[in-house]
Amino acid sequence: MATFFQKPRILNNGNSYVIKSVSPLLISNDEVVTVTFESSNPSPNDWIGAYSPPNVDITTTVPIKYGCCTGSCDNTTFNSYLTSKAGSLYFNLTNVRSGVKFYYFTGSTESPNLVNSSSSIVYFKNINEPLKNRIVATVDPNIYQLLWSSANATTPFLQWGLTSGHYPYHVNGTMSKISRSELCGAPANESGWFDLGLINKANITGIINNNLSNKNIYYRFGDFLLNITSKEFRFHVPPAAGQQPANRSTTVALLADLGVGTYGKASDTIVWDDACQPAINTTLSIAHFIQKNELDAIIHTGDISYANGYLATWDFFLDMITPMSSSVLYFTTMGNHESDYPGSPSIYSSTSSGGECTVVSASLLPLPSKNSIKQPWWSYEIGLIHFVAVSTEHNYTIGSEQYKWLENDLLSINRSITPWVLFTGHRPMYVDSDTCCYSSSDVTGMTLLRNNLEPLLYKYQVNLGFTGHFHNLQRQAAIYRNKTVQHSSIQYDSNGNKLHYYHNPNATVWMVIGSAGNGPDYSNHNYSWSERSWNDVFGYAVVSAVNATTLHWNLMESSTNRIIEQVVITQDLKPWTTTVTPTTPTSSTSSSDSNLGLILGLTFGLVFSLVFIIFIGRWYYLNLIKQPALASKAETPKTQEIEL
Repeated sequence: MATFFQKPRILNNGNSYVIKSVSPLLISNDEVVTVTFESSNPSPNDWIGAYSPPNVDITTTVPIKYGCCTGSCDNTTFNSYLTSKAGSLYFNLTNVRSGVKFYYFTGSTESPNLVNSSSSIVYFKNINEPLKNRIVATVDPNIYQLLWSSANATTPFLQWGLTSGHYPYHVNGTMSKISRSELCGAPANESGWFDLGLINKANITGIINNNLSNKNIYYRFGDFLLNITSKEFRFHVPPAAGQQPANRSTTVALLADLGVGTYGKASDTIVWDDACQPAINTTLSIAHFIQKNELDAIIHTGDISYANGYLATWDFFLDMITPMSSSVLYFTTMGNHESDYPGSPSIYSSTSSGGECTVVSASLLPLPSKNSIKQPWWSYEIGLIHFVAVSTEHNYTIGSEQYKWLENDLLSINRSITPWVLFTGHRPMYVDSDTCCYSSSDVTGMTLLRNNLEPLLYKYQVNLGFTGHFHNLQRQAAIYRNKTVQHSSIQYDSNGNKLHYYHNPNATVWMVIGSAGNGPDYSNHNYSWSERSWNDVFGYAVVSAVNATTLHWNLMESSTNRIIEQVVITQDLKPWTTTVTPTTPTSSTSSSDSNLGLILGLTFGLVFSLVFIIFIGRWYYLNLIKQPALASKAETPKTQEIEL
């Protein structure tokens, strides 16, 4: 991972470093290019960078991808480069709408020295190919929006229908671009700047009016005057509010902290700043279940591409998620790596977004909000579930614009239509971490969220909260005011599967799902409400609303499609009656707080009773038995003889 841009020095090394070949030179989207090289003086710090456009000034910008000649940029593994003095790297390239040239460096990415470059340039067969399509919800449930990327366009269009190969509905599209001036700081508007091409948009209307719930839409898109049309895609319309799919429950995939990954032999070459290789497994796993028609939507709760101001990463990210985002609704929320920057509207002053400041993510993946950039919070109803998403990066304190919106939204929910309410935001209200005592620490964030938002979640009986930011998987108890209301119990279904069961818990159950691609982080403080964490598993969750009273969620391991834990929450839809007293977190095991209190209470009562009985017995013996006997003996005193 290269985290800072340093201007390369240009060295004259003759033939000491040579890029021998680049092949193929004319490629389609997602093809792998092989770069071979050799050096008479190889070093562990040698690397190859792929730059686009090919004439870009490499002293002012970073490559779109790079790879270390030893095969490992963290120097944990080495190929034969240092001994053979030659090697190969494989670059999986998405269509970036321009040519790509390769440059040979020594001195590491922190202090690069340019020693040679390729004489050949890789070009894409069609820079105007419409790609990276994604369908998002809008603030109007009757309208979805398709977005795609291209180099040029004059008359973008969308055609769609309900039967494969037949497209009776034609929609004229619009175009927009992200400009450098919209970005709020470096590196996004300096060394990380990259032209992401045109953002084409076209609306699919009549979702509710035409009763398209649970149907498949077949679509294609392109540009008329350029005579370019994409292949056909199939999109699944999720169940409308209050409805269920025909043969299964309302089912949504939940993930956070994804980033960009590459599989196969090209996994040794990565995007510039924050590569998250396991992300490709999560993408392929979710796409697998989409193709089996087992998912209705995806909610990605923050830390989306990890571009961090190096914008070319977004091209690779949008290409990677296409098998998901082209086929079901793709929702996002803002994380610190999308929003945070000094002087931005974010409540945090870190530079995590690299100067993107919400603009890039909200432009490429708009939210179902009235203003995705200025008001990046939203709610949406899918089947039996009302989802509500806040931005933990923007002001949510009591009385703020976001706080008022959240309360109004929760107040408006009709539980007879959407009986389940799920809350999400990037930073966790409950996380098994003791990172403390600075403004963006986990403990500080938990306290701020609890003090301001938790009373609303309890008042309106939010069933489940899921968050990211901490890069592992965690399952917590049902919690209120930092105290366990109910731990799960273990039950078994008719097939013998172990279930962690929350029966009408009367408080919000929490989980952390921050390991879709980034990580791992390690849980380091076991709170009384912390039930389990998985530090080395990359995965996501799948939640299913079975009916009005039963909700399932499965924690999934991305690399295997394996269910690692099954959880059930039930509710009776009666008002919650929990009464708890705030407590300070303490280290403990995962045993139930209520059971522990009962045991301690019974133990204390038993000890007190035994002490009381002993005291009364001793008083009775001394005062009613022993004292009269002593009195009778005193009538005939006995003289004690003392020896001198």
